[in-house]
Amino acid sequence: MPTAIIYTRVSSAEQVQGTSLDTQEMDCAAYCKRKGYTVAKVFREAGESAKTTNRPQLQAALKFCKEKNPHKFIVWKLDRLSRSTLDGLQIQAQLSALGINLESATESIEANESGELVATVLLAVAQLDNKQRAKRVKRGLEAVAMAGGSRNGWRMDSRAANRIYHIRNCNTRTRPENLTSYQTPV
Repeated sequence: MPTAIIYTRVSSAEQVQGTSLDTQEMDCAAYCKRKGYTVAKVFREAGESAKTTNRPQLQAALKFCKEKNPHKFIVWKLDRLSRSTLDGLQIQAQLSALGINLESATESIEANESGELVATVLLAVAQLDNKQRAKRVKRGLEAVAMAGGSRNGWRMDSRAANRIYHIRNCNTRTRPENLTSYQTPV
């Protein structure tokens, strides 16, 4: 009977307090049961972003794969593994070199060339979603600053609002992520 490991991940403290990790694990375990896989170990990543591979449980899972060589590496969804196309493909290549198939409990990814294409597209969509979400958050913070409002206990004063206005409306090489924060406690 093929052996599998399960890797689950949530990125925020609120999700850690919720049931997402448990739900991911239950769905992955049910998937393994349907496929006839024996679950060797479960790795639960609580409160870690998938923007980087520098995550304790992911590194532990990859180390386990090198030492114990399970047949399958199961995730609930590929974006739980990575929100970077490059990182996701590198992890997939690492696993493949060990003879381990990466499988998703909720996405149909076959172990062939078509499956590799599907995995690449799903990882690219996860990366796009992550970048779009970051832009929306940044724009929301800009709107708060422009209105002189507060966020997380900090009031954004007119200097921050003026700086944001200048960056957004003037032809400059200054990038918004380099914005010097002028915040004062509420």
